[in-house]
Amino acid sequence: MHPVCSEMVNLVLMDATETSLGIPRRGGQRGYIYVVLLFALLVFGIGLAKVGEWTSEQARRDRELELLRCGETVVAAIRDYYLTSPGVVRTFPKSWSDLTQDPRFLGPVRHLRAAPIDPITQSDDWEFIASPDGGFAGVYSPSEAAPVARVPVIIAGHPVAAVQRYRDWRFAYDPQDDPAPFSAQRQIKSPPSPAQPPARN
Repeated sequence: MHPVCSEMVNLVLMDATETSLGIPRRGGQRGYIYVVLLFALLVFGIGLAKVGEWTSEQARRDRELELLRCGETVVAAIRDYYLTSPGVVRTFPKSWSDLTQDPRFLGPVRHLRAAPIDPITQSDDWEFIASPDGGFAGVYSPSEAAPVARVPVIIAGHPVAAVQRYRDWRFAYDPQDDPAPFSAQRQIKSPPSPAQPPARN
C-alpha cells in the first residue's frame, strides 16, 4: 500500500477508536486527519488517471498493429486474385465480394474470408486505391488521427516512413514491385476427367 494511504488508514482508525472510547482530542487533530485524507485521495486520483492514460495508449497501439496486419491480409488477397486471373490478361478485384467469392471460377475460390473491419474506425468504410483496369489495388483507413508511435513501418514488404495520420498508411499491391509473381501464383486446378476404360485387344 502507498505510504500516504497507509498513514491515512492509521489516522482514520485511531480517530474512530478515540471517538468510540470517548477520549478527548485537541481541536487541530481532526483537521489534520482530514487534510491527510484529502491529500491521499488526490494522490490516488492522479494514479488512476495515469493508469487510464496508459491503458488507452496501449489500446491504440494494439489497434495500430491490427491495422497493419489487416492491411497485409488485404494486400495478400488482392495479389492472389491478380495472379490467379484466368487467361492472359490479369485483373484486379472490383469489390470485396470478388475476394470473398471469386466469380471467375465455377468452383468456390476465396482469397479473403470476409470483408475486413477497419480497427481504427471500427467500421468497414475503407478508402479504395484504384487500379488501372477500374478495380482496386488496395485500401487505406480514412482516419485522420495520428499514430501513437510515429516510426517507419513495413507494408507489403516495403519500408514506409513515419506518417502523421493513419490514412497515410497505404496497403496496395503493385505487380511491378512483386519480386516473384509467378512462383507465388496459386494454381486453380480443374477437376480430373473421368477415367477411360482400358482398350480391348
